[in-house]
Amino acid sequence: GHRNGLKVGPPRTAHPPSPLPIRHPAARSAIVHVLCVTIALIEVAFCVAALADGRSVIVLKDEPPTVVDTAVLPDTSDFIEYNDADGITQTTGTRGEDYQTLAQLLGPRYGIGLLKDSSGRGWWETGDVPGLSAGMTLMELINELGVGPVAGALPLVVKGDILKHPIQFLSCTELRDTGMAAMSLGIIAVIAAGLMVIFHAAALSGLVKPKVAKVVPLLVWVVLSVGFLIVVVLAAVIYTKEWTCHNPVIPKLKPEDHFDLTYGLPFACVGFVASVVAVVAVALGVSSEGDLVSGGRVSLKVTNPATGEAV
Repeated sequence: GHRNGLKVGPPRTAHPPSPLPIRHPAARSAIVHVLCVTIALIEVAFCVAALADGRSVIVLKDEPPTVVDTAVLPDTSDFIEYNDADGITQTTGTRGEDYQTLAQLLGPRYGIGLLKDSSGRGWWETGDVPGLSAGMTLMELINELGVGPVAGALPLVVKGDILKHPIQFLSCTELRDTGMAAMSLGIIAVIAAGLMVIFHAAALSGLVKPKVAKVVPLLVWVVLSVGFLIVVVLAAVIYTKEWTCHNPVIPKLKPEDHFDLTYGLPFACVGFVASVVAVVAVALGVSSEGDLVSGGRVSLKVTNPATGEAV
């Protein structure tokens, strides 16, 4: 009707606001995200185990061969003799034959992991010699004391675990650097795989745009695949190559002659294969378009072609 010259229309009915639309992954994409979460969790567990265990990569053989240069430390049953500064022959009291293999020097079942050895020391650490500077290498000890006194102190060195980590103590610098490269890749893999757990779970919940949910994990899984492949190659090289150690007592070291492989390398192979599976699954199974959902039901919008209004 009219009121004071004003035209009054019928009262308007208030409508509750429509819930915001959320894109959920299609059924096939959801399955891929669940698969990738599972793969990422397995890789995190594998990498953490390899980093935390001091025997995850290699462990000493029961009867490894002689590793010491017998011209420096004789392999006879006689006590080691040397000439002091005055040219007088001295006896060290140490039997050379008792310190010829890594098992004798490091102890049985000694092992090396991705991050540390079985004594808990990292690739860059050694034990401390009482009365001398901390963390000295064998070559530094020889330069400081001479070969004879160092040979005579072998029982103390072995008992005090000063030889460990042996790669650092023996100055096998190239071997140490290669091992630390593999260690760094293992740490990166833990971080990347952990992020993939979070990312795929978020994508599964519809919190990530479909295109982003495809492109980002695809790139990360490719990087993880390459990283695991590099670790496998590094581990094979570390184990089979003869390395130079900068000291006169153990000048050469070929790990496969003295150590057995444990589970570290197989874990890296599984990680590589699993990452490749994730790459293929994301590339072929994740859709860049999601299902638009509102309030739990699919929203449909129908337009009247005559008026152009929604009905």
